[in-house]
Amino acid sequence: MKKLIAMLLAAVAVSNLGWGTERTPEPLHERVYLQTDQEFYLFGELVWLKMLTTTEQGIPLNFSKIGYVQLLNEQGTQAQAM
Repeated sequence: MKKLIAMLLAAVAVSNLGWGTERTPEPLHERVYLQTDQEFYLFGELVWLKMLTTTEQGIPLNFSKIGYVQLLNEQGTQAQAM
């Protein structure tokens, strides 16, 4: 009888090895593309931006909703946008 109980406990232990373990999701790698309406801007001109995020394979993502942009020159940050 003790052998039967030990075998049943061993079978239950082996069948439960995979329970309770969660798979960690694959990390998401995004590529960010920033599109402007002109190549060069003069002081005071409006800058139109469009941001697009894709997977590494080029499939568009709707994951990131907010992007931060800084316009820089030699002295440092001149403008920031969200």
